[in-house]
Amino acid sequence: MGLADVIPGVSGGTMALILGIYDRLIAAFSILGPTLLRDLLRMDLWRKLIQALKPSGNPGQDRLGETAQHLAFLLNVVLGIGVAVLVGLKFLPQLLQSYPTQMRGFFLGLVLASVVVPYGRIHKRTFATFVIIIASSVGSWFLMGIQSTSNQGFAETTVTLQRTDGQAFSKAETIPGPWLQFHRNTEAKLRHNIAFSPLETVTIEKGQSKVSGIRVAALQAGSHANLPQTSEEALDTVISSIDPKGLAVIDDWTVVQEADASGGKEPALWYIFLCGAIAISAMLLPGVSGAFLLLTLGLYGYIVHQGHAFVYGGNSGALVPLGVFMAGMLVGLGVFSRFLKWLLARYEDVTMAVLIGLMFGSLRVLWPFRDRYTSQNILPHEFDTVAWVAIGAVLAGIVLVALLTVAGNRAQPSDDARQTTRS
Repeated sequence: MGLADVIPGVSGGTMALILGIYDRLIAAFSILGPTLLRDLLRMDLWRKLIQALKPSGNPGQDRLGETAQHLAFLLNVVLGIGVAVLVGLKFLPQLLQSYPTQMRGFFLGLVLASVVVPYGRIHKRTFATFVIIIASSVGSWFLMGIQSTSNQGFAETTVTLQRTDGQAFSKAETIPGPWLQFHRNTEAKLRHNIAFSPLETVTIEKGQSKVSGIRVAALQAGSHANLPQTSEEALDTVISSIDPKGLAVIDDWTVVQEADASGGKEPALWYIFLCGAIAISAMLLPGVSGAFLLLTLGLYGYIVHQGHAFVYGGNSGALVPLGVFMAGMLVGLGVFSRFLKWLLARYEDVTMAVLIGLMFGSLRVLWPFRDRYTSQNILPHEFDTVAWVAIGAVLAGIVLVALLTVAGNRAQPSDDARQTTRS
């Protein structure tokens, strides 16, 4: 779940559904609230929690015993998510940069094969069920197409675009601003860069040697995007990309930052809190990526930067925004998990149909083959090595889901036990 939550377009809820812990996860998160805070002050709960953490411990079947069981389950899940997030932040961005097509293919296979899990939980497959699936799929498809368009308060600067070899451009290009990104390295590693996107369409005339004065804005909030101007000697610190959901590098183009970036501000704490609640609520829904929603809200890069600064840079100043973000996550978990628990207990078929649609719709951002200059989904022009490896990655994702589903079914409680958990 932690690895999935790091990646825009992939949902931790999908992993929970595959592994057969979805109902238990929702029930466990639903205990978050004022009652739990009062229970945490009681020694009886701590004694029962110690029992619940033992392999053969029995905390009892009373209310405190059930709370202890939920807490023990959450401790294991949160520990696993935490470790996976730390690993994911270290390695996944590099994989997404080096192999964007293949990685998207792998995630596409994961999500596509995962649809069979909620489908198998629908007891009555009526015409209305399929209508709900289609409506949910269409809604999710359009949701996944939303891009962040607000740059208010984000750092801005101007850049010059030119060919790496210094020669004139051989053909004219008209590129919509949102699909062209310039990545400025801040730590000599591509996975720790800050992305800027043009505020207007970039027009390249045939025979031009360079395009100057391109206004760009950072795609993430925070004063750390107020980067100083680069020079001709610093060209290797600037990366150009046209894919906002992977880093498809254009090796034959170079970007020079003409002036200091300015105007970047720290996001308001209330906004960080709200984004945390929204992102974690999305994590509970298979097919809806909390990381992707953060991307559209302009906070994904900011949170990743703050997390990296604290964990790997020892920056204690990052504790405040991270703490507020986590507080929002806790509130979002407590509120939204109760709502999901209620839906699963009373309208399981409808809920599963909606989840299937959400998963189908999320495939929009996971399609591996994209046009270079518009980032629109296309069929491959030729089946070269990259295309075949991407197809193989799709199949690998499907096989992995099959194996995880088998493992999840073996560990999953019976229908009677699941019904008891929900009630």
